[in-house]
Amino acid sequence: WEHEFVARMCLHIADGKLDGKDLDAVGKDKKRRDAFRKLLALARVIDALDLGPRTAVKIRRLAITRTEAKLVFSGKATEGIEQLLVERKKKLFEDVYKREFALVRA
Repeated sequence: WEHEFVARMCLHIADGKLDGKDLDAVGKDKKRRDAFRKLLALARVIDALDLGPRTAVKIRRLAITRTEAKLVFSGKATEGIEQLLVERKKKLFEDVYKREFALVRA
C-alpha cells in the first residue's frame, strides 16, 4: 500500500483534485485516507514555494490560530511569484485543515 500511497501523492501534487477512485486506491482505512489528504495538502503548499535552485525561500515562522495558518518567509524568491503560486495551491490545505492560509514576506 505504501507504493500506491506515494504514487498517488506524486500524481496529485500538481492538481490536488481527488476523487473517490484515488482515495480508494490509497485504501479503505479512514486514518490512511485522512493522512493522505493532509500530506497532499502540505505537499502542494511546499511545492508552490519551491521555485528552483536560484531562489531560496527560508521559512521564518508558522503561526496557527483557529481560523488561520500564517507562514512568514524570507529569501531570494522572485517578488510576488511565490504568493501567486501559493494562491493556486492552497485550496486543498484550507479545505483539509479548516483554516485560511496566508503567506507573508518577512
